[in-house]
Amino acid sequence: MRTNTELADPKVHLTLTIPQARAMAEALEIYMRLGLGQVNMVAEMVADGSIPIKAGSLQIPEMDAIHKAHRAYENVTTLCHEIRRELGFQSGESYGVGNRAVSDKAHRAYEIEKVVKKALAMHDDPNPIFRGVNYDGLSIRYTDDPAPECVIN
Repeated sequence: MRTNTELADPKVHLTLTIPQARAMAEALEIYMRLGLGQVNMVAEMVADGSIPIKAGSLQIPEMDAIHKAHRAYENVTTLCHEIRRELGFQSGESYGVGNRAVSDKAHRAYEIEKVVKKALAMHDDPNPIFRGVNYDGLSIRYTDDPAPECVIN
């Protein structure tokens, strides 16, 4: 018979490849940053090609692909600024990850991201000359959840 504690706190285990884990860490970072009010991440993703520009979306046929991409980035950036203003943020302003206004979901994404990025960093270079921020792992907690774990076998 299962106890109430077991029913209330089931665990989820994932099996991912290294590229899948990197994609998950990136997705967690994007989600967390959006939760901080950093909606400009959308424009940055357009700029780096993570969000594709649908063919024919810009009705300026004489422009080449590079100019279309730049124009789309500028337009999306303008829209992101409008979203930020609507959310009450000034230009360049966002919450810090520890701010009480940040949702539990964004805090959870942050905590999971930190754990996954540390495991990936240790996998890539267990003895680095310089230990960057990805080696820090989950040093500051923002939720009362059990600490997430990530192990690479």
